[in-house]
Amino acid sequence: ALSKHGVPRLSRPERGTMAKGDYVDFIKEIEKQGGPFKFVRHSREFPTCNQFGRKRSSRTPIGIIEGVLHSERVKEAVRQYAAQSNVSIAEAQKECRNIMEQMAHDFNLSNVRIFGYVITKVITTVFDEILVNAKQLRALRETFKDTPVIFIPTHRTYIDFLLLSVLCFDQEMTLPAIAAAMDFMNSKVIGEILRQCGAFFIRRAVGEDILYWGIFAEYVQTHIVEGDRPVEFFIEGTRSRTNKSLPPKYGLLQILLEPYLRGNVYDMVVVPVAMNYDKILEEQLYAYELLGFPKPKESTSGLLKARSILDKSFGRVQVTFGQPISIRDHLGVSIKRGAFVCQPDSQWKMSEMEKRHIRAFGHHIIKKHYESSPVSVWSIASSALIVLNSDAKDGCVTTGNFLKLTHDLIDLLKNLDIRVHVRKSISEDLEKAFKLHSDFITIDGDAKDPSTAIRLTELKVDRQKTEISKEILSQAISLIILTNHANSSMHVLSAPSIFCLALLSSSCKKKVKECYKWLRTVLYSEFVHDPQDVDNEFDRLLKSFSLAGLISTTEGSVAIKDVHHIALLSRLTKPYLLILSVMIDVLMDVSPLHITQNQATAFAQTRLIQLHDRNPSVLLSSLSADILKNAFNTLSERGGLQKLARNYSIDPASMCRFKQHLLSYVDLPTLSSKI
Repeated sequence: ALSKHGVPRLSRPERGTMAKGDYVDFIKEIEKQGGPFKFVRHSREFPTCNQFGRKRSSRTPIGIIEGVLHSERVKEAVRQYAAQSNVSIAEAQKECRNIMEQMAHDFNLSNVRIFGYVITKVITTVFDEILVNAKQLRALRETFKDTPVIFIPTHRTYIDFLLLSVLCFDQEMTLPAIAAAMDFMNSKVIGEILRQCGAFFIRRAVGEDILYWGIFAEYVQTHIVEGDRPVEFFIEGTRSRTNKSLPPKYGLLQILLEPYLRGNVYDMVVVPVAMNYDKILEEQLYAYELLGFPKPKESTSGLLKARSILDKSFGRVQVTFGQPISIRDHLGVSIKRGAFVCQPDSQWKMSEMEKRHIRAFGHHIIKKHYESSPVSVWSIASSALIVLNSDAKDGCVTTGNFLKLTHDLIDLLKNLDIRVHVRKSISEDLEKAFKLHSDFITIDGDAKDPSTAIRLTELKVDRQKTEISKEILSQAISLIILTNHANSSMHVLSAPSIFCLALLSSSCKKKVKECYKWLRTVLYSEFVHDPQDVDNEFDRLLKSFSLAGLISTTEGSVAIKDVHHIALLSRLTKPYLLILSVMIDVLMDVSPLHITQNQATAFAQTRLIQLHDRNPSVLLSSLSADILKNAFNTLSERGGLQKLARNYSIDPASMCRFKQHLLSYVDLPTLSSKI
C-alpha cells in the first residue's frame, strides 16, 4: 500500500488497531483453554502435505534419515569426498552417517507436549501480552495440505523459534522442522529436547565441504518435496545482537528454492514472520558480547542460571505472519525452470542473472519483515535520548528536553508519512516504557517535572574480559542497550537520515543523489536494503521531503527549507560514518601494514575512547564490536584491505582515497595518534 506521498507504508496505523481485529492475545487464549497444562494436553489434528493429490503417510525421523543417505545427491557427495580425502567409500559412508545423525531432528509429539508446557509456562510468565494475527496462521493450515510451507522469521532472540512452534501447536498447524545452530549441542539435555521438538542442527561455517553441503541440502529439501512438515529458516543466519536486520544469506535461500526450480514441487510458499519485542530477554547479554565479553555457551547450567528472568517483565510481543509468497507467482516469470529440471541431482549451477533474482527475493523477504514491524513510541524516544546524551556535557538529560524532542521527532515523522504506533498516548507509552527499562534507565524524581534528570544506569561489570576499563564498560553497556532499542525503528529511519546527510553535502540534485547512493552502499551492513531499489528509493524520498515542506526542488537543484529538522535526522546515522573514519585512521597508522580484524577492533575502541575523552558527543556506544567489524568489512569490500591466510594487508592509497571521498560528503572530527 502506498501513502498519500506515494511512499510505501512501513508501519501500522497510529492507534489501537494492532490489538484488535486481526490480532489476539495468545496469553489470554491459553487462559481460556485452562492454562498451560491443559493447553498442551488438548488433542490436536495436524495436516500432512499431499502434493499432486497423492496421499502420503508421514515418514518417521529414521525413515527421513535413510531416505537422505540413499539419495543420488548424497551418494555422489560420498564418492567425491572419498576421492578428495583419499579414504575408502566405506569410511566416507560412515562419516556421512555420523553427520546425518548429528544433524537430524527426532520429532516426537509426546515430548513436544512436555517441553511445550515448560515453554508456555515461561512465556506467559515473562511477557505481559503476546499479540498474534492467528487467522493468518490458521489459514496456512489449509495451504499446507497441498503446498509446502517455509516459515522465515526475524531472529532477535532464542525465544523466536520456540514461540513460533507453540503458536503453530495452538492453531493446529503442523510443527516445522527448524534449522538451529550447533551451539545448542553444547548441552546434551537442551540439544536433545530441541531435537525431539523438530530442530535439526547445522554448522555455522561449512565452507567447501562437499559432503556436508550434499547432506544438508538433501535433508532440507526432502522435507519440502515429501511434505513431511513445514521448514523454518532464519534468513539472517544468526540472531541480530543489535535489533537491526542482518544481510540475507543467499546460499540458504538457494537451497530452499531448489526443489521448485528443479520441478520437484508444483509450488511452495514462503511466509515472512516478524517477531517484535518490547524487551529482549538477552539484551544485557548482547551488550556485554558487543563490548568483547565472550559469548556464554548454551549449556544446561547456563539455563538453570537464567531462571532469574522469571522474576522480570519483558512487556509485549507482537508476532505477525505475513501474506504467503507463492514462489511460482513471484519467480515464475524471472527464472525459467527448464534449465534446472535437466540438471543431475548432484549438480546445481545458476547463472549470474538467476542469482541476482534470488538475491532480490531475499531482500523482498526482509522488506516484508520491515512492513510488519511497527515503529513504537519508545524506539523514537530512544533515538531522542541518544541525541540529547550526545549534547549533554554531564550525561544528564532533563525530562522537559526529552519529551520536547520526542514529540518533535514523532511530528516530523508524521509529516513524512511515517506512522508511529501509539498504544494509548505518548505520555502513557513512555511512562510504561520507563518502568519496563528501569534496569538501565533512572529518573531522578518526579517524571512530570521538566527539570527532573534522566540518567543511564552504570551497569555492573563483574569481570574485565577486555582491555577497556571497567568504568568505561559500565557506562557503555547502558548506551548500547539504548541504541539497540533505537535500532528497532531504523528500518524506516535509516534511508531518510542518510538522505539528509546527502542533502547537507550539496545543493546540486545530481550530487545529492550520488552522495546518497554512495552512503547507502558503504552503510549497507548497518542498514540492510535492496541495492537494486536505491534509485527508486531516492526518488520517493525526494518527493516525500518536498511534500512535507522540508526541501524545495527545481530541475537541477535541491534547497533545504528546514535546516533544523534535516540536521536532526542526519544525526541518526552520522555516528556510523565517524566510526568508518576512525577505522581508516587506525588502519593507516598500523606498522607494518598487516592486521587482524580483532586487532583493528581493539585499536579502534582505544581511539574512540580517546575521542570521547576530548569530545563527549562521541558516545561510548560506538565501542560496539558489531559496528566496528562492519566498518572493517566495508573497507575490505572496497579494496582497502586484502585477505591473507592469517590476517589482512592494508592498502594505504586505497584507504586515503576512501577517506577523502567520505570527507567530501560529511564533516567529521579526526584524531591522529600512532599505534
